[in-house]
Order: sequence, then C-alpha cells, then structure tokens
Amino acid sequence: MQALRAARQAVGGLGAGHPWRRSFTASRLSASADQGAGPDPYEDHAETVIEEVPYNKPHHNYVTLVGNLGRDPDYVELASGARLTHLALAVRFPSPVTTWVEVKAWHDLADAAALQLRKRDQIQVVGYLATYTTPAGYSRLQVYAKTIRKIVREPGSQQSADKAREGQ
Repeated sequence: MQALRAARQAVGGLGAGHPWRRSFTASRLSASADQGAGPDPYEDHAETVIEEVPYNKPHHNYVTLVGNLGRDPDYVELASGARLTHLALAVRFPSPVTTWVEVKAWHDLADAAALQLRKRDQIQVVGYLATYTTPAGYSRLQVYAKTIRKIVREPGSQQSADKAREGQ
C-alpha cells in the first residue's frame, strides 16, 4: 500500500490519461466480459472516477442533511450579544430508525431560522459535524449550520396528492 501511495505522489495522482486508470478500467471490463453471465454490473460506471481535490481544512468536515424539524426553533440571545438558534432535526436514513441531530445556527442565520422555520418543516442543512457527550454519558450528533434551506413541495407534487388522499 505504501508503494502505491509513493507511486501516486510521484506521478501526481491518477489523471484522465494515466495508464493505471486505463488498465484498471480495461481489466475490470474484460473480467466481467469473461464471466459471460448476465449484464455487466459495471457497464454504467465504467468511467466513474472519484474526483481528486486539494485538502481544504475549513471544509473537511462538511455534511449535508435533509430532515424534518421536530420542534419549533429555540432562539437565544446571549449576554455577549451573539444570537443562537437551536433546531431539532429528525433524519431518516434508509432504515426505519430516526436519528435526531441538534443543529445550531448563529448570528443572521439564527435570526432567519427563528423567524421562518416551524415544527414539521422539511429543511436542508449544510454545516460542520460534531459530536458531544451528555452528562449522562450519551453521545449526540450536532451540526453547526452554515446554510439552511427550507424545502417546499409544489401543490401538484406526488406527496401533496398522497396527503390529499389520506384526508378523504
């Protein structure tokens, strides 16, 4: 593994024309063709490449979460004059288990969140992920929000139609 890392650093990564990338793609495709059974599972992703970007410390821990607010925003103005809004975000992954994430918004974003968001609103949050331990010893997820977007459904969307059918 160290030899591979050293070689990658020596050639400056795996650019589009790099021979390792071509040989990997060719060998993967020829191996799947040799199997001869069924469609090629890599067919749609034969040229899918993970983009290499320079390390950027301020953005190394960004997450994007979409979920529903579990309660109305809790707005606090601190003695220092800073403004803070706490949000409880319910996020459902593919499993049926709901994960609760505490979201903190500061300053102007805190003002906007407190005024425009309410319980049950669906939002998208982009920010820094952190964990903390409660006094009882439980680990909790927390996001320091950089941007918050409210997701609105159009009146003719499928979800609106489902809700209308449920009400009948």
